[in-house]
Amino acid sequence: MSPSIHPSIDPRSQCNGRVLFFAAVGPTYRDLTKRNVLHLAASGSGSIDFFLAHYAGNSSWWRSQAWHDAFVKYSVFYKAQKVDYVHRELVNRQTYDLSFYCFYWIADENIKFLDLNVINYLKLAQDSGAHITQAAVNFGEGLASHDSVNAFQTDVKLELQASGRQVDGRCLYRYTDFVEVMSPVFSTFDALRIAYGIHNTSLHSDWGLDIVWCRYVAFRLGTSPETSCAIIDAETMAKLPHQRSYEQSDAEEANAAVLRKYNAFRTETLNLSMPGAVQQCRVKGSQELAYLHFESGLQTRYILPYLKCSMRYGPRICLFPGMWHMWPFLLAGFLTPTVPCTCYLLWLRAPEPKQP
Repeated sequence: MSPSIHPSIDPRSQCNGRVLFFAAVGPTYRDLTKRNVLHLAASGSGSIDFFLAHYAGNSSWWRSQAWHDAFVKYSVFYKAQKVDYVHRELVNRQTYDLSFYCFYWIADENIKFLDLNVINYLKLAQDSGAHITQAAVNFGEGLASHDSVNAFQTDVKLELQASGRQVDGRCLYRYTDFVEVMSPVFSTFDALRIAYGIHNTSLHSDWGLDIVWCRYVAFRLGTSPETSCAIIDAETMAKLPHQRSYEQSDAEEANAAVLRKYNAFRTETLNLSMPGAVQQCRVKGSQELAYLHFESGLQTRYILPYLKCSMRYGPRICLFPGMWHMWPFLLAGFLTPTVPCTCYLLWLRAPEPKQP
C-alpha cells in the first residue's frame, strides 16, 4: 500500500537530508556514469546514495569497478525502460524500500553533472519549496532543450516585484510549470509517487509526464501550481547526444494517453518565447522575487551556444523544441556577412551601362 499524504508533516524532518540518485545505465555512457557518480559523491559531501539500474543486464564489468563497489549502494541487473524501473524499484519498492529519502533524483544516463554543486543545488531546491526541480540546461556544453529550461548565458532584464524597478541580473531559480523527465528532483516520496502515477504502466515511454506533472502534483498535494516546480539557474547540467531506447510511435502513444486523461493540468509555459510569457524568479544577490519577461528578443541569446553546439555535434542534432522562433535571427546571422559580399560580386560582374 502506498503511504498516505500528510501535508502538515515535513518528511525532511525524518530523512536527515539524504538524497537518492537513480539512473538507468548501460555500456554507452558508462565512463560518464563513473565521472558523474564520483563528482556528485564528492560535491554532495556524503549526502547522496546511488541506485544504478543496469538495463543491459551484464553485471561483470560494473561489479569489477572499485568505484561502483564503493559508491553505488543499490543496483539491479535486468532489462527495462527507465520509467518501468521507477515504477518497480522506487514507487512499488520491488527490491528495496526506499521511501525514506528527502529527495529523489531521477536522471538520464546522458546528462553530465560535472559542473553542478550538489549542496548548493539542494539548498536552492529546498528554499524554493517546489515539489519538482531541475538544474538549468547549459547548451553551451551540450544539446539545448525547451527554451523554458535552458540556462541563460548572460544577464537578463528583471522586474522587481516589490518596487517594479527594472534591473539586469540573473535568477537563482525560476518558478515554472514544466520540468523535464530527463533529470527531475522530487522533494518527497509522495511527489514522486503522484507524478509517476500519471503514467500508464502498459506503455513503456515517459513521454507526456512532464507536460502535466507539475500542475497535477500541486493539485493532489493542495498547493499552488504557480510554485509547484522550479528551474535552478544557479546550477547547470549538460545534455549529451544519445540514441533513443524506444520507438517514436510508442512515445507518441504514451504522450496521447497522458493528455487524454490529464489535459486539464497541461503546462502553460513550455515555450516561453511566446509573447507575454512570464516567470517568477529569485534574484541572485537579493532576497527579492522578480518577474522575468520572455520577450522574443531573448531568444537571440541562444544563437552563439547553438553555433558552438553545432560545431561540436552537428547542426541537426543541436536543434531544440521552439527553435523555429530563432530561424529569422539565425538566418539573418548567416546572411549578414553574405549579402554585402554577394552584392559586391554581382556589381563586379554587372555589364557596363550603355551610353545613350
